[in-house]
Amino acid sequence: MTETSPTIQTFTPEELLGPLNEVEQQRSPKELFVAGDASLFRMQPRVAVVGSRKASAEGIRRAEKISKILVQHGAIVVSGLAEGIDTAAHLAALAAGGRTIGVIGTPLDRSYLNKYQSWSHGCCHAQ
Repeated sequence: MTETSPTIQTFTPEELLGPLNEVEQQRSPKELFVAGDASLFRMQPRVAVVGSRKASAEGIRRAEKISKILVQHGAIVVSGLAEGIDTAAHLAALAAGGRTIGVIGTPLDRSYLNKYQSWSHGCCHAQ
């Protein structure tokens, strides 16, 4: 791990996630950038909740319900930071007192995150 700024840390995938299988080794990026509590990546269980950006009201309700149940069972909720299901999953997990990991495919300093800053401070962001 190396520090790139006071709030962004750089890891190899192996440092952050542990041993990778053969396919993961071939397809993983050389570096992952993390803002927030990187120890969340070592906590178990971690469960991804993903879905449509243009989710139905029922889809949002289900994402909120499953996220709340996951938190009650000690899981870290992992999702993107897009609108729709991703946002519902994070907000419900945080409201239930849980921790979340937000995964994005863009640089951490892009304005994409600014749209979610009001609530995304409660989760760990990984690029």
